[in-house]
Amino acid sequence: MARKLNYNKPSITTLDNKLKVICYSVPSATSVSVTATVGTGSRYETNSNAGISHFLEHILFKGTSNWPTAQILTGAIENTGGDINALTSKDYTSYCIKVPHPHWETALSVLTDMSMKPLLIPKEIEKEREIIHEELRMYTDHPSYFADFGIDEIMFPNHPLGKEIIGTHNSVDTITKEHLLEYMTTQYAPNNTVFTIVGKFEESRILEYMNNTTLKWEVQQKINFQPYTSSANKTSNHFFKEQGSDQTYMNLGMYSLSSESSESAGLTLLNIIFGEGMSSRLFIKAREELSLAYDISSNYIQHHDCGTWIISCGCDHAKFQLATDCILEELNKLTTTISETELAQAKQYAIGRLLLNMEDTERLATSIGHRAILTDDTFDFNDIMDEWNKITLQDITELASKLVNGGPKFLSASGTNLSSDQFGL
Repeated sequence: MARKLNYNKPSITTLDNKLKVICYSVPSATSVSVTATVGTGSRYETNSNAGISHFLEHILFKGTSNWPTAQILTGAIENTGGDINALTSKDYTSYCIKVPHPHWETALSVLTDMSMKPLLIPKEIEKEREIIHEELRMYTDHPSYFADFGIDEIMFPNHPLGKEIIGTHNSVDTITKEHLLEYMTTQYAPNNTVFTIVGKFEESRILEYMNNTTLKWEVQQKINFQPYTSSANKTSNHFFKEQGSDQTYMNLGMYSLSSESSESAGLTLLNIIFGEGMSSRLFIKAREELSLAYDISSNYIQHHDCGTWIISCGCDHAKFQLATDCILEELNKLTTTISETELAQAKQYAIGRLLLNMEDTERLATSIGHRAILTDDTFDFNDIMDEWNKITLQDITELASKLVNGGPKFLSASGTNLSSDQFGL
């Protein structure tokens, strides 16, 4: 069993307007990272407004009441030596600012203003619409794009989880200022947002600032997401896109666990054993022994009500079937051959990665915010490590069998001379 460690638990304060503020003090840090995680993403959208979460994320950088232009807003952070960035996922939208610790108030000022008082200038909306079109062209121009998009489409057909986060050219063209304002009013509400502050700071000053700054931010009735049901009609378990490229890019996927699952700790360890890192089973077999791919790995995504487990790789066109067969063979082995040694190593790997992440205030703040939105959990490091350490060989073997044998498998690929006839999934 991995060595027992003890760490302070992040503190969580819920303000009068239901805004959650999570603080984790790192006195030895030289930085402060502030994140605002909003419980909305592409799965909260419809076909008519697809891409609006991502569009809004872009527009919030274009100016606010106190920081009226993109240059002034980003300059306020970058002139301290800091960074500002954001991402939109299917379940949440996250904004992060990292600055040297004396500038924590500037970071909070910018991020609270973006969350509450964006200008939504029509001219800037039109300019950013063109930028998003360029972003979409950039994605679709990459050979691996269709394999990545295709796996979601066949696993979640006719459902927002199966749609592209950025939307389509047509849907992006239909989004107006009024649509953005309406969507932001309901979704960007204090009762649907978590602010996370990690680094060197005085918590009392943080809470005083957040109380005073967000006092007039009002609770809203947010739009909820369309639940996923496993009984939804599946049209195909293959998605193949013929295109000219030097490699075939593929994703092999299975359904996995939701963010609320009691088996989440086991999933982390199972993924480490199977396909995370250069010492994983999949990497050793496919790359080191068989030379099938330069890079091959597995990754899992947990949504509120479901999840996926995806194996990804790029290989020579002629090796596509060999690579697929290798993955399926290793998956089958996983259900019966995990050893106590592998499990112990996976636990140490998981704990070690968590400890390394704790040195990075930005990564830690982001992780805490995402977890709080998805699970309503406060990210107790000791509990997380305890959950990993409690997993037994029987637990992880049963989970492997459940995921590998308990449902269908899906295959998406982009390349040349692809045929579904050769694969029996």
